[in-house]
Amino acid sequence: MTDDRLRVLVWHIRDVASEIADFVGRRTREDVQSDIFLERGLVHSLYIIADLATRLQNEHPEFIESLPDIAWRDIRGLRNRVAHSYFELNLDVVWAAAVNEVPVLAQTLVAKLGTSPHNAS
Repeated sequence: MTDDRLRVLVWHIRDVASEIADFVGRRTREDVQSDIFLERGLVHSLYIIADLATRLQNEHPEFIESLPDIAWRDIRGLRNRVAHSYFELNLDVVWAAAVNEVPVLAQTLVAKLGTSPHNAS
């Protein structure tokens, strides 16, 4: 269950989640609305996390099944929405995902895995 590829995917999610925390930690929801570069950076970072989570679902279903409280279908939906309906995104949803859901996802995955990608279990 904890092969090298799984570790790397989880740590990439953790790293991008940390970047998102930096984005939102110093700014407000209104800043996202008024700064197109911040908006695009935040949305792209969410896309990366959602894409990595989709890869986890596809490549490591046993790991995903061990975390039933994570809204995997919603994460996949976010990825598809960002990829295919970019100009129809609701920035309130983007902000809420960045502030509330991404940190919990990253913490849960790292806690479940328990080691860095450079340490074998």
